[in-house]
Amino acid sequence: MVFILKDSKKNIFKELDNPRSNIRKSLRKIFSRIKKILLCFTIIASLVVTYAPKYIDFIPDWQKIYSIAGIFEYDDIRVYNYPLVVVFIDVGQGDAIYIKYQKGDGTCENILIDSGEKGSDRKVLSVLNAYDVKELDYFIESHPHSDHIGSAPDLLKGMKVKNFLYPFETTLPEEIKTQIEKDNEIACKASKIGDVIILNENCSLTVLGPGSEYNNENDMSMVLRLVYENTSFLFTGDSENAAEYSLMSGAYEGKWEIKSNVLKVAHHGSDSSSGEDFIKAVGPEYAVISCGKNNEFGHPHALTLKTLAMQNIKTLRTDLLGTITICSNGENIISCN
Repeated sequence: MVFILKDSKKNIFKELDNPRSNIRKSLRKIFSRIKKILLCFTIIASLVVTYAPKYIDFIPDWQKIYSIAGIFEYDDIRVYNYPLVVVFIDVGQGDAIYIKYQKGDGTCENILIDSGEKGSDRKVLSVLNAYDVKELDYFIESHPHSDHIGSAPDLLKGMKVKNFLYPFETTLPEEIKTQIEKDNEIACKASKIGDVIILNENCSLTVLGPGSEYNNENDMSMVLRLVYENTSFLFTGDSENAAEYSLMSGAYEGKWEIKSNVLKVAHHGSDSSSGEDFIKAVGPEYAVISCGKNNEFGHPHALTLKTLAMQNIKTLRTDLLGTITICSNGENIISCN
């Protein structure tokens, strides 16, 4: 017992006589406190960035921070230099389509149709960043369902937009309306049948729908036909059979043309769209289906796939291929997948 006491005293005196040991202890305490302070700061900062931007404009959200830092979802996006590039962005169960048209003078028109579900903005920004897009000439909402425009408010915060278009006879979602009102430089317009966006004498985007007021919001989707010289794309939103019939009727009456090289298959390949007569009337070489892998809706439906296969149409799916890029040189369609 005495031996232990003596030994303990020796250790105590050794500690007192060893200033290095005291310094190490002090440093450990300081670093421990710093770590605790940093942890608290990180938690508070994360909560502020996650929730405060909804109420306080000058506080950046995660999307803005990622953009400033140059951090994007995809680093392996392939960029193509054809005059017309159409990118069907893989946003899971939703739609987001980027269009780049390069004019003869080297300047570009940048168009975005839809933006996917909320949280898809990083994927969309990845593509826009890859193509060095600093400003969208047109941001188009096909219809006000979250799987098409859920990320629109976040994109409007982080990307300059000249024009925002939405379907005639539909209501602009309040959150999008608020963001547009904050930026006085965005021209907002409800587009109707016959409206034409002239990109130049060789390329234009024409509004073909909705043809009337439908009870079904999917049929109220804005339908657009993009023409570049001798090639064309038809974008149908979530149009279902009633809207497709209206498109065919207008085409038969000579009001417009729906025959196109590339069809964006409506409503993610649902069996309520892509009727056989409509597919025959459009007669596409390529059909693109944007849907989520193993989605709960069973898209694309077997009937839709069968209809496309019977017409010998090359079908491309984002759930199988990821982001899909189709280009045009004015004479030919080039699938880059």
